[in-house]
Amino acid sequence: MVADDWARATAHSAPDLSLASLVLSAMRSLARRADDCAALIEAIATGVRRCRAQLAILEGDWVEIDTQLQSLVLLAQSVVQREMHHRRVRDEVDRTYNAAVDQWEHQITRAAAQ
Repeated sequence: MVADDWARATAHSAPDLSLASLVLSAMRSLARRADDCAALIEAIATGVRRCRAQLAILEGDWVEIDTQLQSLVLLAQSVVQREMHHRRVRDEVDRTYNAAVDQWEHQITRAAAQ
C-alpha cells in the first residue's frame, strides 16, 4: 500500500515522525473510506440489478395483462353483438307471433260473421 511505503520512507527522520504518523493515519482513513464507498457502490449496483430484474418481470406482466384486457374487450364486444342479435330475433319472433294472432283473430271473426 502507498501509505505503508511512504511511512517506511519517512521513518528515518525523527522530527517528521509525528507528521508522517498523521499523514499515514489520514491515508489509512481515506483507504477505509474508499473501501466503504466501493462496498456502497456495489450494494447500489446490486440493488439496481434487482430493480431491473423486477422491472422486466413487471413489464412482462403488463404485456400479459394488456393481452388479457384486449381479450376481455373482444369478449365484451361479442356479448354486445350477441345481445343485439337476440334482441332482433326476439323482436322478429314477437312480430311473427303478433301477426299470427292477428291472422287467427281475423279468421275467427270472419268465421263468426258467416
